[in-house]
Amino acid sequence: MANHKRGRIRVDSDDTGTFESLHRASRVRIDGRSDTSNMPIYGLEVSKEDRKLIEDRRRILRTVFGCVAAAVVLFAILFIVQTLRGRGSAPRENKPEEQTAAQATDQSADTTAQPSTVPLTVTPTADDLQLQAANLIFDGTSLQIPQDEVEVEIQNGYVQVTHWLSEPVYEANPLVEEAAQRAAALTNLIDGRMVIGADEDQPNTFESVNWIVRNQDGDSYLAIIFPAGGAPSTGDGLSVLTASPRYRMSDSVYYALEVEGDVPQSVGDTPTMLNDEYIWSTAAIAYQ
Repeated sequence: MANHKRGRIRVDSDDTGTFESLHRASRVRIDGRSDTSNMPIYGLEVSKEDRKLIEDRRRILRTVFGCVAAAVVLFAILFIVQTLRGRGSAPRENKPEEQTAAQATDQSADTTAQPSTVPLTVTPTADDLQLQAANLIFDGTSLQIPQDEVEVEIQNGYVQVTHWLSEPVYEANPLVEEAAQRAAALTNLIDGRMVIGADEDQPNTFESVNWIVRNQDGDSYLAIIFPAGGAPSTGDGLSVLTASPRYRMSDSVYYALEVEGDVPQSVGDTPTMLNDEYIWSTAAIAYQ
């Protein structure tokens, strides 16, 4: 049994303690505190080099654990922030009048942008021209019409467009003026374009556009023809009409037409269809 007195250590001869207890007792400083700088680990003596290696490993582990803990905390903070943002940016339910205004704006934007989304190829087909004929713009004014009301045929470079009206016509001026502008706009689009089957040695470009407006019974209100390269690109409807070298209006349309100055009912030879049949234009204006 070890006795402490005046800072000294004495071990009785009959003390049968283990080597470890004796070794620990021998490591007591004079001031009575244990000297742990060189104390063995697990009852074994460790060199300074090994102890330094162990301390370095402990330091690395503490650093790794600290980084992992910091990453977990950061992830948790980011998750909470994203969750709060998601709740705060939930779509607001529009009032009926707001929805109506938004839909009108979208439709207006689609109407304006649609013609530019259908570029015309170098050798357009009838389907290409049908898409163009339904989305024409003349002098900055949209002349869009339902595509199912338009029928386009091509023969030897001659383009024939039939606009089938599904509703009765009550006013002559909008009918005539818009038809003339559509015919001019499409003629300007096909000017210089090559017909399918043409090549560089034997170029074959489009010749003209014949725009016919009919009712569901097949009777025509008017027919307007513009040769390629001969259609105006600006002007009001009636001035565009009189620039055509060949057109004809039905009697009913012509008598209902409000004009200033001399606007003939027909100019040039009577328009014909691709099969050479004459277009007599016999459809009548409806009266309310």
